[in-house]
This record gives sequence, structure tokens and C-alpha cells, in this order.
Amino acid sequence: MAELGAWDYPIYFDFLPSYRFATILRFPNDYTNISINSCRKHRCLKNSICRPLFSKTNSYYCSCKQGYYGKHCQFRNEQCHVYCSAQSICKGGYRDQDIGIQRPLCICPRDRFGPRCNLRLNSFCPKDRCQNNGTCLYTYDWTGETHFRCVCQDPFYGARCEYEKTSVNIRINSTEIVSVTTMQLFDINRQTLQLEIRHQEVQSSLPTFIRYQYNEEYAPSLCLLKFYDDVHSSRYFIGYFQPSVTAINVTTKPLYCSLAQDYLQQLNMSKYIPLKTYFLFVLRI
Repeated sequence: MAELGAWDYPIYFDFLPSYRFATILRFPNDYTNISINSCRKHRCLKNSICRPLFSKTNSYYCSCKQGYYGKHCQFRNEQCHVYCSAQSICKGGYRDQDIGIQRPLCICPRDRFGPRCNLRLNSFCPKDRCQNNGTCLYTYDWTGETHFRCVCQDPFYGARCEYEKTSVNIRINSTEIVSVTTMQLFDINRQTLQLEIRHQEVQSSLPTFIRYQYNEEYAPSLCLLKFYDDVHSSRYFIGYFQPSVTAINVTTKPLYCSLAQDYLQQLNMSKYIPLKTYFLFVLRI
């Protein structure tokens, strides 16, 4: 187990006895790009290691090495040699500072728990619990029924990673020159006959291949493509229409959907007699 980085968010009401904070932690898109790592241009003191700060662009922090603590990692807690289990990360002086005690903080690997990471959880996660190379993670369940969950590798899903995702594969055969393409995948409600959008995405220019994986039995029935020549000009095309199919693999030349106003402009409206309505009133004198 190794420390990769951290997220830093402020606590605005630190005077409260408890504080609820909810956010989604995401790795930056360029996390694996070493050339733009924020630690390339920064150095930390000898008792610390530079780590990227994921919550801020081009930011970093100095993480104290095992057993060290303090603003500049200038203090050392000798307890780290014996306090935490060998598989954990020991942060000296991070616990119980409010009561004047400098106890180490033990960061446990996924198969251990407890204040010192000495307790194992292997007995709660059978080896064959997660299928298709899924990873078994321990979690808290107040009902006591499930103490673990499976993190599946793509393209598998399900409670035990037992299902494989099916996909929509669209190869677009077109020489259109467009600025932006919008793809929308729809299901058709059989009762209301309305289109229910399942997935949509936007891509620059015109892609030659589009792939979408889904966790349902049937693939989306309809694919609509919208080509933007500029900000105010767009055209609609049908990518495919295949209802009640489990997988889609098509090479398509998008079919242009003409607008109703285009047909109306082609008609000679002078040939048609305008509709007139007459009302009959009976007057009583």
C-alpha cells in the first residue's frame, strides 16, 4: 500500500461538534501524465515526500515519511516502529492532539481494520465471492447481512461481477465535415410511444467509431445524431433503429432527417384553398 496523493477541502464550521461533508473524489484526467505532475517543480524537506493535491490544479503538499510529523516533518514518533501493523502506513502525532497525547494514526490496507490495523477480515470475504477478477472490499452494513462489496473490472458488473456488459458499436461511414457531433440513444416507451433517453455524449468533429456499454438486457432502440456546422446550424440524422436487440454492431451511413419546414417551403401554398369556418347565429327578437 502506498500514498498517491490527497484531496483538500475546507471545514467552514469547525466549532460545531460534528460536521457533515459530502463530495465525489475523482482522480484528475492527467493524473498518469508524469510530464505535468506538480511535484516535478517542487521539492520537500528530507523527512517528507512531495505528493500531488488532486483537489487543486498544479498544487502539491509535503507528506511526512513514516514516523515523522509536524508542519515541516521535523518531529519523529518512535512508536511507529511497533504501534501499527507492518502492512499499514503510520502517521506519527496525528491522533488525540486535542487531549495532549501524540498517538500515531494507522492507515490500514483493505484487508485489515482496527486502531492499529492488527485485525484481519479475510474470514468475511470468501475467495470466490467476486467473479471475473473482481476485487472484494469490506464495507459497513448496519443490517449485518453484507460486510463486503465487489468492485468489478470492465466490462463486468453485478453484485458479484457475474454479468458482462453488452455494447453498442457504431461505425460511421460519412464524409461530412462538421464542428460538433451529438449522439443520443433512446428507448421507446411502448405505452406512451415517447422517446426515453438512455445515453448521450458530445464529440468534436465527426467520430468514425462510437462505443457505449450498458448494463441492461436490451440495447437502446434508436440512435439520433445531430451535426453542428456552426453554433446556430444543426442537422438531424438517424444512426440506427433496431428495437428489442441485445447488442448493436453496425456500420452506418447516417440517414438525414428533413425538417417539416423544408417540405412546406417546397409546396406551392397558393394552390390550396385556405380553411374557412362559418358560424350560424340565431337571433330572437
